Amino acid sequence: MITLVEILSGKKITEKWSQNPKLKVHKITNCFLALKFLQDECKLQNITISAEDIVNADRMNLVLGFCWLLLRNFQAPPSEEGSSGNEKDKANAFEANLLKWCQDTLGGYKDIDLKDGFKSEAFHNGKALLGLIAEYDKSALDYSKYKASEKLQNCTEALKLGESVVGVPGDLIEAAELAEGKVSDSNMVLYLSLLYNAYKEKYQGQTKDSILKRIAELEAKLKALIIENEELKSIRVNVESTVKELGSKIEVLTEEKTVLMSSKEEVETNLTNLKETFSKEKTDLDETIAELEENISLLKSSSGENQTHLESAKEEAKKERDLIKEELQKTKDKLNKEKEDLQAEQEDLVKNVRRAQKAREELEEAMKNRQQEQGKAIHDLRKHLLDHVRNLHVWKIFLEQDREYESEDLHLVMEPELESLSFAEQISTLATAIDEEDVKLDALLVERKEEDAKKKAAAPAKVVVTTAEAAKKDVIPLDEKKKEKVQKKKAAKK
Repeated sequence: MITLVEILSGKKITEKWSQNPKLKVHKITNCFLALKFLQDECKLQNITISAEDIVNADRMNLVLGFCWLLLRNFQAPPSEEGSSGNEKDKANAFEANLLKWCQDTLGGYKDIDLKDGFKSEAFHNGKALLGLIAEYDKSALDYSKYKASEKLQNCTEALKLGESVVGVPGDLIEAAELAEGKVSDSNMVLYLSLLYNAYKEKYQGQTKDSILKRIAELEAKLKALIIENEELKSIRVNVESTVKELGSKIEVLTEEKTVLMSSKEEVETNLTNLKETFSKEKTDLDETIAELEENISLLKSSSGENQTHLESAKEEAKKERDLIKEELQKTKDKLNKEKEDLQAEQEDLVKNVRRAQKAREELEEAMKNRQQEQGKAIHDLRKHLLDHVRNLHVWKIFLEQDREYESEDLHLVMEPELESLSFAEQISTLATAIDEEDVKLDALLVERKEEDAKKKAAAPAKVVVTTAEAAKKDVIPLDEKKKEKVQKKKAAKK
C-alpha cells in the first residue's frame, strides 16, 4: 500500500513504517500511514475506507471504490478546462477527458467513430481497442486485416494483445460481453485508463522499474555517505592529534631558536672584544718596535757590539710579533667559521618554523572543512533521533489501543530549536526526550502487568499439583507447563 502511494504521488513517505509486516497491527499501521499521506500531502478527499477494511478485505465494495478514487485522481488524462467543481463534475470530466484522449489517439482511423462515447460501435467490434494497441506498438499487429463484422474475434484478439503487448490484464472485460455491448461504462473506463497509463509510462519513462532503480541508487548513496562519515570522524581524530604534535614541535623549535639567538649574540660580543684586543696589542707592538728601532739607531753610533745585540733583540721582537699575529689570525678565522655555522643553523631553523606554520595553517583549514561536513552529519543524526522519539510515542499508543486512553501531551523539541544549541546541549536534550518516553513506556508496561495480576487474582483458583504427585499421576504441574511454553517461545524467537 505504501509503495503504491509513493509511486502514484511521486513522493516519499518519511514516517517510519514496517518493511516486512508480519503482525496484523503492523499491516494496519502501514495502511493508516498511506491513507493519512493521501489526505495530508496529496489532498485526496472523500476517502471512505479505513485501514482495517483494507487489511481485512471483507468489504470489497469499499476497496473497489477506493481503487476507483485513486484512478480518477492519479491516472486521469490531462484536461484543457481544469478539474474544478464537485465530485460529480470531476467524475464526468475524468470520463470526458479519457474519451477525448481515445478520439485524439484514433483520429487518423476513418473507420472508427466514437461519437456515442463508450457505447460506440467501434468499441463493440474491437476496432477501437485494436487501433489503440496499434498506436502503442506498430509492430504488434496488422490493423488492416481485421474486419468490423467479426466482432467476437476482434474483441478476443484485442484483449489478448492488450495483455501481452501493453500489459493490461485481459480478464477485466469478457470478450463476449464486449462484442454484445453488455460491458458497463465503469469497466470500460477502467480498462481504457490502464491503456492510457501504459501510454504515459512509455512516453515519459516513469515506469515502476525505473522508480525502484532510483530508490536503490539513493539507498546505496546513503550507505556510502554513512561510511564516509565514519572515515571522516577517524580522520578528524588523527588530524587533531597531528595538530597537537606539531604545536609541541613548534614550541620546541621556538625555544631552540631563542637559545641559538642568545648564543649568537654572545659569540658576536666575544668576537668584538677579540678584535679590540688584537688592535690594541698590535698598536702596543708597533710602538715597542718603533722604540727598539730608535734605540738601535742610537746604539749604532755608540758601539758595534751594542748594535749587534740590538739587532738580535729586534729580530726576536719581530718573530714574537709574527707569532702573535698568526695566533690572532687563527682565532679570527675560527670565530668567523663559528659565526657562519650559527647563521646557517639560524636559517635552517627559520625554514623549519615557516614549514611548521604552513602545515599548521593547512591542518586548520582541513579541520574547518571537516567540521562543516560533520555539522551536516550531526544535522542528519539529530533528525533521525527526533523521528525515533516520535516513533516511541506511536508505540505507546499501540500499547493502549485495546481500551480507552487519554494520551499524554508529548513535548518534542523541534529541529530549529535544536540547531540553536551547542552539540553537547543537543545530545543532552535528545537523550532527555528519549529517556522521558522510555519512562512513560515502562510505566505503561507496569500498569499492564498490574492489570494482568489483578485479572489472575480475580480468576477462579486452580488446583495446584505438586511435582511429587505429578510424578505419581504422570501429570505435569501448571508451573512446569508455563516454563515449557516460555522456553518454546524463546526457542522459536531465536
